[in-house]
Amino acid sequence: MGKRAKSSSPRAASARISRPLYARVRAVTGPLAEERGFREVQAERIEVTDPMDDSRVLDVWHEITWAQEVIDAPTAVQLARWALSVEKYVGG
Repeated sequence: MGKRAKSSSPRAASARISRPLYARVRAVTGPLAEERGFREVQAERIEVTDPMDDSRVLDVWHEITWAQEVIDAPTAVQLARWALSVEKYVGG
């Protein structure tokens, strides 16, 4: 059986790493968000670059955005308070 060539691309390596990170975040935050009526609308990898040199990546964020439509202001305030109380960092 032949060996499959591994990509030496940093982006390809990052994609392999990203999958388990997103799965972990979904496992931790998904049930909490979904029980309050939120749904996942976006998952993206964001490179934080050096402001003086865009080619230099300082950090990489893996973000999942959850959203829901809200009909009235009191409900929006209640949900915003909950969202602000949720842990923003999911550790391993």
